[in-house]
Amino acid sequence: MSSSTDIDVVSSWYNSKLGLIFLVLLWCGWRFWTFTLSPRLNPTRPKTLTYSVPWVGHIASFVRNGNGLITKGRLHFQNTREPFALVLGGQYVYVITSAKDTTAIFRNTSQITFDAYVEDMQLRFGASPGAVKAIWAKPQEFFLRDRLQNGGFPNPHGKALAHVSEAIFKAQLYPGEKLNALSTNFLKIIIERADWKSISESVILERNRDDTERLVSLHRWTRDVLLYAATRAFFGEALFKLDPNVLDYFATFDEDSWQFTYQVPERFARKTYQAKAITQHVFDRYFDLPARERSDANWMILTLESEMRAIGIESRDISAYLLMIYWVINGNAWKAAYWLCSFILFNPELKASLEKDLRPLFRDDTVPEPAALMKQMEDFPQLTAAYNETLRICTSSVTVRNVLEDCVVGTSHFQKGSRVLIPFLQMMMDEAVFGDKPEEFRHERFLEKPARAKDPSFRPFGGGLTYCPGRFMAQHEIFMVVALLFGKLGVSLPEGVQAFPKMETKKPCLGMMGPAKGHDLHVNVCKNC
Repeated sequence: MSSSTDIDVVSSWYNSKLGLIFLVLLWCGWRFWTFTLSPRLNPTRPKTLTYSVPWVGHIASFVRNGNGLITKGRLHFQNTREPFALVLGGQYVYVITSAKDTTAIFRNTSQITFDAYVEDMQLRFGASPGAVKAIWAKPQEFFLRDRLQNGGFPNPHGKALAHVSEAIFKAQLYPGEKLNALSTNFLKIIIERADWKSISESVILERNRDDTERLVSLHRWTRDVLLYAATRAFFGEALFKLDPNVLDYFATFDEDSWQFTYQVPERFARKTYQAKAITQHVFDRYFDLPARERSDANWMILTLESEMRAIGIESRDISAYLLMIYWVINGNAWKAAYWLCSFILFNPELKASLEKDLRPLFRDDTVPEPAALMKQMEDFPQLTAAYNETLRICTSSVTVRNVLEDCVVGTSHFQKGSRVLIPFLQMMMDEAVFGDKPEEFRHERFLEKPARAKDPSFRPFGGGLTYCPGRFMAQHEIFMVVALLFGKLGVSLPEGVQAFPKMETKKPCLGMMGPAKGHDLHVNVCKNC
């Protein structure tokens, strides 16, 4: 009996060893095929950055520090800036780090498309499958005639509402009468919110006895001013009447919205998903209100709603779609303002130069008309250079495309079913374009060569079909914050050592990087300095 047991144990051990050896041989075979033989047989396909676990690929590294992983990949392939591949959960993702390949992809709208990504985001924001299908369906001829007769938005080419929306965005946000009206209202709200009497108590840390000087959180202040102004300018007063805390809910969601974007399971990101759900509930109530109670909303919002209702989309789906738009509108500008103001405060020469330009615009404690103020500020080369340098350093936006069929980009063959990832920060850190030490803030690089702001490698607002239509409005609102802080008020760093705040470089984001946790900047604000 004992002898039989011993034989069973030996047999089990032997089988386990054989199984382990088989797995090791199988893994070695997979690795040899994936990283040695396949690249030799398919030399025009982008090479894949090595990884250890089949199918899983680079997921963990990408979530922990996506930009760091992409930099590692670029340097691993000798910094040639040729496309290379990552594997994320069995999905091949081609990474583009050159301006030339990016331009080629933006031009190829038939084989490489953005539509699938947008459709997926609409569903995840809560729109029903039926509503999403309606948004992407081409309208019938009789419907187009009816909309034209009843004052609908022009659609001469019979496009789906998903693409008509792009035309509506441009009609509102490109230079012209509609942008002028929006800009005037938007900037007046910024002036009102940033006024000494209106500074939110939530951003004030200390004040002196007669309240002529305050210590404030620059992070919270820029966020409060620009979120409030954008919400009122686009959606009117009704959102605040429904829930005065709507900005807090949204800010909580936005802080880690990458978890939502990258589909982190809800059990690991409860705070983010709960904040999104609460914000969505406020938007649901907003679109349940009678139209007359929110008639002060912006033309773009009213037109999008009207066009969606015309194709039979209900309030809940309109709410989901427009919360997605709200997220896009409010996710970046305040961060850009925060970083630009921080760079100015830590650069005494730049600060003195801008104060010399801006203070004369606010004589006798008066605020000029927004349009006139913007016109004057566009002629300040130091400010424009500092703005461009801030966008270059702090923008970590990516754009995603789906490969619909086998195609060629440059000298690389892309396979149908793959995805393309374009991380713009990689191009904006190109020493060949932007000079030495591109990771450092040096606004003089745009003064020395203003043409850098038009170089294909400088893409803080994306490009192609996804070229941000809000870029003109974004510059206006950021310039206004700078004008008020350094022209109307007096802003300075408090005495003592305060390091420059660190950026949150590890979290994936869709635009501007925010400050790392605990890296706010506290500033002294003087009422009559």
